[in-house]
Amino acid sequence: MAVLLLPLAGYGLARTGAVPEGTPVVLGLLCAIIGFLLLTELCDAEPRSGTRRRT
Repeated sequence: MAVLLLPLAGYGLARTGAVPEGTPVVLGLLCAIIGFLLLTELCDAEPRSGTRRRT
């Protein structure tokens, strides 16, 4: 969720003049990279079960 909200918040701050105009672009790129990395880590993680098989 934060991946989507950070660029929008940066855009709002840039419109008010609180941050430079290029901030939303930088935040958007960083969020896209971080989101992609997190998504690949979540998809590649093996499911771990709390139960053990009895032999």
